[in-house]
Amino acid sequence: RLGGPVTPDSLPRALELLDTVLGEQRHGIAAGRGEAIRAGWGRSVAADLRRYLTYEARDGSTWPIRGLELRFGFEEGADSLPALQLDEDVRLRGIIDRVDGDDRGRAIVRDYKSGSSRPEYQGARWETDRRLQVALYMLVVRELLGLDPVAGFYQPLGGGDLRARGVYQTGAAPGECLVANDGRSSEELGELLDEARARAAQLAARLRSGALEPCPATCSRDGCKYPGICRA
Repeated sequence: RLGGPVTPDSLPRALELLDTVLGEQRHGIAAGRGEAIRAGWGRSVAADLRRYLTYEARDGSTWPIRGLELRFGFEEGADSLPALQLDEDVRLRGIIDRVDGDDRGRAIVRDYKSGSSRPEYQGARWETDRRLQVALYMLVVRELLGLDPVAGFYQPLGGGDLRARGVYQTGAAPGECLVANDGRSSEELGELLDEARARAAQLAARLRSGALEPCPATCSRDGCKYPGICRA
């Protein structure tokens, strides 16, 4: 509806559109809860999204959006890309929140998170914290869309720090709010994606074989997420 990226000039219109969309979707916010709770949730969601749009307008990235809620691997859907083939036995499907791209075939993957930023969003933690989501989405963009994924970010919508965290190719990704520690060379970025593919395929093979290893220390940021059923 906006027709382009959110910039200081387009921000007022973007905020107007946000109010319109929130009005259209108000019945889906905190559905089934009491009116007071739903109203409070609605105000909180509106405040977070207004703050994020204002932040994005200052970021300076002018790459247009190429796709929203981009589906892949949903064979029953006419609007879906094919599945991502990780290896001969593993096919992946999912939905990518947002893909931006320029006229040179470069792309940025963004995955929105409703809460605040977490340390494990930064690219340096992806391997140790076994975080695969955005890396696999970048493979989708490269192999199914034929674009060059020069950045992949987790984008928090809440909390005090709205900076997107993940990885980006130094000198290729636009924006004024990039975190220097997330920068990688082209070769390093390629190696990271190859490693993510291999780890995902290995995990799938372990699941298929029934080799489920309890890992309560790393199951979630608060420890074991399923203490009532976990064999640990």
